Amino acid sequence: MAVSQEGHCDIVKLLLEKEATVNEADQMRAALIHSSMRGHYDVVVMLLEKGATVNTADKAGRTALIHSSTRGHCDIVRLLLEKGASMNTADTKFGRTALIQSSKKGHFDVVNCCWRRGLQ
Repeated sequence: MAVSQEGHCDIVKLLLEKEATVNEADQMRAALIHSSMRGHYDVVVMLLEKGATVNTADKAGRTALIHSSTRGHCDIVRLLLEKGASMNTADTKFGRTALIQSSKKGHFDVVNCCWRRGLQ
């Protein structure tokens, strides 16, 4: 999880080759959420290829999609949506979805991506 958060692709790749558990979480988040919120696209791709659960949520109910939308990582948002991330998941504290969060933060490209995906 720590390696995913920091975006160290070579180490993530090595750990995955050695069959590290992709859906394991620390006290807060799973590796997919850590890498998504930090904008580490290549790590997100590797984790998803190894079977990371796309809709896993942290203790506050925020998914990788919500975190990446909040931070404006459009490429990761697009990838997560392609892999089946739920547009309707809302955090447990405020009830905010990825679309609400990206709108609130002014991330036009992410809003556009979420909106188009929601209409399909």
